[in-house]
Amino acid sequence: MTDAYGALLAGLATRPGQPVLIAGGLSHGLYAAALAPALDSGPVTYFDTDPRRLEIAAGYGARVVTDLHDTAREQFPVTVDTSADPARLAGVLRATAPGGHCHSVGIYFGDVALPLMSMYMNAVTFTIGRPDITPHAPAVLELIRCGRVDPMPVYSQTLGLDELPEALVSPYQPNPWCCGRRRRRTGHGHRDAGRRPRPLRRQGAQCPPWCSGASRIASQTLTTDAPTLTRYRSPTFDCFS
Repeated sequence: MTDAYGALLAGLATRPGQPVLIAGGLSHGLYAAALAPALDSGPVTYFDTDPRRLEIAAGYGARVVTDLHDTAREQFPVTVDTSADPARLAGVLRATAPGGHCHSVGIYFGDVALPLMSMYMNAVTFTIGRPDITPHAPAVLELIRCGRVDPMPVYSQTLGLDELPEALVSPYQPNPWCCGRRRRRTGHGHRDAGRRPRPLRRQGAQCPPWCSGASRIASQTLTTDAPTLTRYRSPTFDCFS
């Protein structure tokens, strides 16, 4: 949540009360939809194609759209990209108002084309980077404590520690953006430049932390009642927190 908080603050700090556009794709986008009203933003528009995430974002009061063309006549001074999708990132940058700010928390493992001419003509500021968790954690926790932000709708299950072993071995869906695509692009399982064929890697062995293939390692979230494990699952994201 601190990542989403920082992404919003990057634009809203100097543009309070302005409309916000969020490109969803990971849980960060839903957190941003929940946090934006608490940070005194203007109307929030959430762009995604996943039905469950759209429903959650709407529950936070955001207007939801499944196509950026639905916002073609609008421009947003503050935009947040959580999609990890180059095409959506480019669309969000074009939707950023002149003099606006776009921050991306979507992780891009390769080079990405940006609409630099559009950004140049509109003087758009674009930032990207790892989150500063420690500076923002007290503010985020206070928003949760006082009830201004409720992160629980994002999660699909809340489990007791006695249910942890079964949850960890239950079926999960691999992330096609990592396990599937990286396997094909990096040449696993076939000859490459005269080298001996490399075996297919075990799914999750080299995945980034947000990939479902690496989500067998869980951390505990302590509550005032009892230790719990919360699991969030969507077609492209499966993790424990």
